[in-house]
Amino acid sequence: MITTSPISRTLKNVILCAALVALAPLAARAAGFNATLEGQSATAPGSHVGTGTYITTNLLNWQELDSIPFRVHMTGGPVTNQTITVTFEALSGGTMMHFHQTGFVQAQHRDGVAEGWEGCMDKLAARVTGGGDQEIRALFDAWFDASARKDLNGAMAPIAEGIVSYEHSIPLEVRDIESMRAECKVGFDRAGPEFRWDIPDLQIIVRGDIAVTWGLNRMADHVDGVVQSETWSRGTRIFQRIDGRWQMIHQHVSFPMDPATGMARFDLTPLWGTSPKAGVQVGTLEGHRENGGKPASGQS
Repeated sequence: MITTSPISRTLKNVILCAALVALAPLAARAAGFNATLEGQSATAPGSHVGTGTYITTNLLNWQELDSIPFRVHMTGGPVTNQTITVTFEALSGGTMMHFHQTGFVQAQHRDGVAEGWEGCMDKLAARVTGGGDQEIRALFDAWFDASARKDLNGAMAPIAEGIVSYEHSIPLEVRDIESMRAECKVGFDRAGPEFRWDIPDLQIIVRGDIAVTWGLNRMADHVDGVVQSETWSRGTRIFQRIDGRWQMIHQHVSFPMDPATGMARFDLTPLWGTSPKAGVQVGTLEGHRENGGKPASGQS
């Protein structure tokens, strides 16, 4: 059984099939054939009817929960016809995928293809289960720990070479990893000896090689384990799996601005406190100008 996150049936099936066909060459090489995913566009938006013509480019005009005609077109293989049937069944909050291939002439050929497909299924399961979510959470935990140690190399470990970051402070954007390292070092130098940062309400969505995260950054300085200053800001981050490793390619962090004063607010705290829920409350302290205050920092 392959479990997936709660997305629409149509999107779920397309994701599974696309991933399946993308992995198909591993099995196909054993039989000497190629596999191509083909589908039909709808005749018009809202028609719910396919054109009857199979194409390999983007499919158009379909709507949520439409049944999309698609096929796996296999060429260059044995002279006998190969039929592959893939069906999906909603089961226990996930998706059961049934896979059936027929048309083999020899048992050796059948067994070779079966071995290839088993490897494909293992990789497919790893892609569509919650493994990516767990990997991203582990990445953040390591990032939090490195920041607490003020370990600059450790804090920079998840940052991609081509990072584009919108930081709390000037300049307007940071576009290279060395500038990002310098920004991070300034934060560590400014922070106290017991600095900590985390994201109590961290949200993660993983789709293939892309992960999107968001939540409220909590940045705090401690003295003998007691919080002396605490600042909250907003953060959205995008990660890409590059060379088998998750790396952050974009970050956007910001403090809210009070439109009545034109000043950034460093004193706002979430209504949910330490138990993430929804909403924020307005603090009672006065805000500071964007670059005039010295909030707890050190997060990059």
